[in-house]
Amino acid sequence: MMANKLNSKQISSLLEALIDTPHWYGETNADNESLEAIEAWGDVAFVALQKLTDAFDSTSNAPKTNGSAIEIRDAVRENAEVFKEYIQGGY
Repeated sequence: MMANKLNSKQISSLLEALIDTPHWYGETNADNESLEAIEAWGDVAFVALQKLTDAFDSTSNAPKTNGSAIEIRDAVRENAEVFKEYIQGGY
């Protein structure tokens, strides 16, 4: 059971409060801080992708017609598609 967990909006707000938004400033100290923030956001992205992969993998033993397994697989695919489109859109 997932009692006492933060919801998605709370997690997003917390991450934004904890990790700077990286930008190029043209000033060494600020740019170094941006590099640290990029590393932190990359770590967050890696964990998120790993958790999504784990969720998808957890459905591997479920019957192909199991409704909740289908929903989990579809949700992971939707997230992966959003990431793919975002990356292909300019990065």
